[in-house]
Amino acid sequence: MEIHSKEARIILAIEAIELNKRLTIRKAANYYSVPRSTLFDRIQDRSNIAESRPKSHNLIELEEEVLIQYIIDMDDRGFAPKLNSVEDMANYMLETRGAKKIGKLWAHCFVKRRLELKMRFSVLKCSYSCQIEGFIKAHINHISKVEFFIVFKAAYQQSITIQNMKAGFRGAARHQSSSPTPIFETVQALAKGTERLVYEVILLSAENRIFQRANEALTEDILSQQEVDNQIQCNERQNGGNPNGESSTNRCCISIDSSNCY
Repeated sequence: MEIHSKEARIILAIEAIELNKRLTIRKAANYYSVPRSTLFDRIQDRSNIAESRPKSHNLIELEEEVLIQYIIDMDDRGFAPKLNSVEDMANYMLETRGAKKIGKLWAHCFVKRRLELKMRFSVLKCSYSCQIEGFIKAHINHISKVEFFIVFKAAYQQSITIQNMKAGFRGAARHQSSSPTPIFETVQALAKGTERLVYEVILLSAENRIFQRANEALTEDILSQQEVDNQIQCNERQNGGNPNGESSTNRCCISIDSSNCY
């Protein structure tokens, strides 16, 4: 709570300086009991060192939390994603805020860095063919636009629930047993919970795109197989129903010759 209290005083000091142009940084720092150098750095738009993250992480802390929960949920449902799928999901979230894509080894370092994924990632290395077999068993061949919107609506309604909202607020350190806090901390917790829901919807949309691409690939394979089967049937009809290519005339001649032998 001391960190939040100090951060709150810094924010109030900055707001006071913006409202009163005559108020100096030194006076504001003394009045709100905050370090003058820290207040000066914040006014110069310098980030908080305690809240800063290495550039190699790429994702912010909230985005990583949502991505980890997504991987765990997919694993529990039996659709453990591969490393390239994790990279795609991270790029989807970065794309929404106009950031650059992650590097080639980011997913490997991400799993290695997060302990909660190390126990599960042996399952995450399963081949993509296992997921395709699941689609075939479910008789999913194609997803039209109408079906896509139906699935997306159901997924959206499933994600925007009271339980998920409470989970987002718990992740933002807001729960019933917490002590009273200033209004700006409450607003900050609400904003974090809303951002969490937004990232979850982004991942659901990306998941639907992956399923749609998989179904399109399956549809092309099925159509290709149907063309091969039709060609085989056409060839059999042209050869008189004999797959070996022998005509009915040859078979009749063979039967007549055998009768003459007796």
